[in-house]
Amino acid sequence: MCTRTRLEEFANRVNSRVALMLGLCVAMFSCSSETTPPSVAGRWEGAWKTEDGSFSEKFSFQLQVDGQVIHGQGLDEKGVSAKVSGKINDSSLTLKISPENGEKPIQFTGRLEKDTLQGTWKVDAGTGSWSAVRK
Repeated sequence: MCTRTRLEEFANRVNSRVALMLGLCVAMFSCSSETTPPSVAGRWEGAWKTEDGSFSEKFSFQLQVDGQVIHGQGLDEKGVSAKVSGKINDSSLTLKISPENGEKPIQFTGRLEKDTLQGTWKVDAGTGSWSAVRK
């Protein structure tokens, strides 16, 4: 009887340790599979142009990110400032550029790849491409 009790205690301790190790492994893999979404926070410099290349203009953005929400300020090469708002989901983003001089807002869509943003823009009937690099 004494030997049986000792064997049961040993088995219980081994089972507890195995359960603990399995729990730790699950926790490690759960944590390691979580990825931090890429951030667009910071200073960006770029240019946007029309599809036919008849218009091109340089700009800069200073962006902040709160979760998936993007906000910040922009400035074009003529000195016109703009409010920037948008969202990022994984590496895809949408931005609304609202010039403070009363011009119509411009919709930017694009992707983040390392320190480069690029995509397309649209305002009224005008469309084109844009790109920016992190500074």
